[in-house]
Amino acid sequence: MKTSSFTNGRRKYFYLLLIVLAPCLAYAVLTTKGKNIFPDQSKRGVLKDSIIITKTTTSKIYDVKLYTNASNKVLFFSVSGEENKVYELAIFNQENNKIKELHLRNRQTSLIAQLPKGTYVFHVYSDEEQIEKGNLVVK
Repeated sequence: MKTSSFTNGRRKYFYLLLIVLAPCLAYAVLTTKGKNIFPDQSKRGVLKDSIIITKTTTSKIYDVKLYTNASNKVLFFSVSGEENKVYELAIFNQENNKIKELHLRNRQTSLIAQLPKGTYVFHVYSDEEQIEKGNLVVK
């Protein structure tokens, strides 16, 4: 039984790729053994920096948003509610010391950068009334 030249051609390319790629792959494995080839990550697939936001009290009247950027290094804060109202975000450390305070108007967005690693509590106020509360964990 004779095989087609098309099948033989495919087989030749497969063997050629195998002969060329196998030593390259073996060299890459041997030269990176024991080295951290993912310098921005402590473990493969696990990000070193992260900000975890947990809301414990939410408002049905106001739309409070706390979110991070893609690299988890910056925190954004915005509130949608009543026009011309001023909203306050206060962030407290575990010793209950206020470390950040932001004031912004309806539909504005503010950013918090370089928040040190640790666990924090945040409160959002409108006219001295707490409208939202939660926790931040910066790893």
